Amino acid sequence: MQSIRLAIYLEEPHGRDGFWTRLSSLKADALFVWGRKDVIVPSAFARHVREALPAALHLELDCGHFPQLERPRETHTAIDRFLRLPAPPRAGGLAPSRLYPEP
Repeated sequence: MQSIRLAIYLEEPHGRDGFWTRLSSLKADALFVWGRKDVIVPSAFARHVREALPAALHLELDCGHFPQLERPRETHTAIDRFLRLPAPPRAGGLAPSRLYPEP
C-alpha cells in the first residue's frame, strides 16, 4: 500500500508530462468516483481535481479505494447514468451539479 501511495505522489506534478498538465488537458466528459475512507487517494484530493477539471462530475461513496468492489451497485448506477447522458451541446462538458452535487 505504501508503494502505491509513493508512486502517486512521486509522479512529476507539472511540466510537459506532469500529472496536472495532462489532467487539465482532458477534453472528454469525466466522472470521478471517490471513496470517503480511501487511504491511498483521499477524497479530499477531489478538490484539486475540481480545480483542474471544473466541468467533471464527482460522486463520493462510503467506501475505500475500490468503489467498484466495495459499493458495486452504487458505482454501476453512477456510471450507467453518466454514460446515458446526452452529449452536451457545447464545448466544456457537463455542469458539475447535473448528476451529483458537490459534497
